[in-house]
Amino acid sequence: MKNITLIKGLSYTYQDKRYVKDESFLVDEDTATYLISTGHFIEDSGAAEPGTSDNTTGAAEPALTAQMIDDMKKDELEALADKKNIDIKDCKTNADKAERIKGALGLVNFNHLDFGK
Repeated sequence: MKNITLIKGLSYTYQDKRYVKDESFLVDEDTATYLISTGHFIEDSGAAEPGTSDNTTGAAEPALTAQMIDDMKKDELEALADKKNIDIKDCKTNADKAERIKGALGLVNFNHLDFGK
């Protein structure tokens, strides 16, 4: 058995099991090997119970940027909106969802602004 943690994206589903960012999961060797090979997971050295958070590392969560939100997929946007209590039910596209979330969080993607050039 190995402990793994999702490091890329907010959630990942494999074999009907949902893995969430910033939580440590205890999985069998074969599952760990596959999930780590996707590049979305790393192996933990901690000994957490399955599906429990492992906050013993003291590592800070990276600051969320507008570009990060723009690059998110549908499930990531929905997970972030749920985590931050942002209502995106009436948003039809990922772009709409991203704009709503960025607006609620006060984030701006300066790469998309035209300063009169």
